[in-house]
Amino acid sequence: MRRFVVAALLSVAATAQAADPHFYAGLGFDVGGDKVLEVDYVGGGSDAIYAGMGFHLAVGMDLDFGTEYMLRGSVGYKGTSISAKNGDATFSRTPLEVIGYRFFGLHGVGLGLTHHRNVQVECDFSGGICPFSKVDLDNATGLLVEYLYRVRREDSNKGFSVGVRLGAIEYKDPGGGDDIGGGFIGANIGITL
Repeated sequence: MRRFVVAALLSVAATAQAADPHFYAGLGFDVGGDKVLEVDYVGGGSDAIYAGMGFHLAVGMDLDFGTEYMLRGSVGYKGTSISAKNGDATFSRTPLEVIGYRFFGLHGVGLGLTHHRNVQVECDFSGGICPFSKVDLDNATGLLVEYLYRVRREDSNKGFSVGVRLGAIEYKDPGGGDDIGGGFIGANIGITL
């Protein structure tokens, strides 16, 4: 896997000289995946954290190859949480993503990879509600497909975008537990400067 990541970074660096680079920042929300943790409240009711769910913040670089092709590389944070008076629980990860797009006017279709690092589930509720305090899952790599609607200035590729994405990823428990499906569907907005 490390060889693949190094080869991808080298190819991006080589093609960057022929591209028009722009800073990218984005915000999104995803839903889906297997249930990671469920918390039952003392007064009744419950909440759950799912492996594909979470807010997603990202910063990175768009490399535009004319008006039809674009390569986006980003690093971000994706997390979700449950909070109550007696504690909280979180599921967080650091996604590294590379997506190649083909545009047809303002509409683009992208295909790429997402690599999640620092995958952690933490549970800190009083009263013995949590079955564990912290679990570190293995790093994982998955696939991304995205539809992107991009509005840009006439004289450059700077502007904003709105996207809908679908991802497939699976997390492994280093302790030998069952794999956790983190597939998701989500929406995002972004700005390119």
